[in-house]
Amino acid sequence: MRFATGLVLIDAPHSALNMFGKPTAASEENQVVVKKLKKGRNLYAYVSPQAWRYWWRKTLERHFSWNMSPLFRTEKQVFTAANPIKYDDDDVFGYMWAPKTERGKNEQGFALTRISPLKTTPLISV
Repeated sequence: MRFATGLVLIDAPHSALNMFGKPTAASEENQVVVKKLKKGRNLYAYVSPQAWRYWWRKTLERHFSWNMSPLFRTEKQVFTAANPIKYDDDDVFGYMWAPKTERGKNEQGFALTRISPLKTTPLISV
């Protein structure tokens, strides 16, 4: 098997990439909390893999005219059309389609899945 590995460097000075909400002690309305992780004594701002994939999807749709799969919502689930032939994002980002009935199992008794060939990790500041 062959794998391609890439590295993305985002130069975003004066930005807050992954806002966590308003701090409880904020005195100004425009203050927000940036998500951080701690390693040793150092704190690093980070963006979750889910947020990173969401941004990637939206950029491909808006700026590169990708044909995106429609989203279907149930009370507790969101899933796509699960059609990698018709929808670009289902092919690259993968999917899981397993809508449930009232009894807790889906009508087919199985989940239709495609593991994403595009893996993402958190974006961590340097």
